[in-house]
Amino acid sequence: GQIDNLVTALAEGAGGHLSAIVDRLKKLENQKQQIENEREILRTRNDAEILSLENITAYLRQQAEILKSRNPDACRKLVNTFVERVNVSSEDTEVIYRITTVVFTG
Repeated sequence: GQIDNLVTALAEGAGGHLSAIVDRLKKLENQKQQIENEREILRTRNDAEILSLENITAYLRQQAEILKSRNPDACRKLVNTFVERVNVSSEDTEVIYRITTVVFTG
């Protein structure tokens, strides 16, 4: 917001204070960049914790145990978790899954 205010002041002709406004704009742009960098670091760290291979493997094993239980309600919930829809025709059956591909590096 402060950046927008300074740009508006420049556009409205605050030319007498040009060097002060430019200095303040530079400081605000630097602060904005630092905040964006910190935000990206936090997002990456958070994603790495959530999407670790161990967490995904443990989750899928837990889901397999639910399937093995043969509990109809639990299995129905499991299917609803992983299957978007099933299209059945006289020629074939198409299953649309709710799974997104994630590529791990490192």
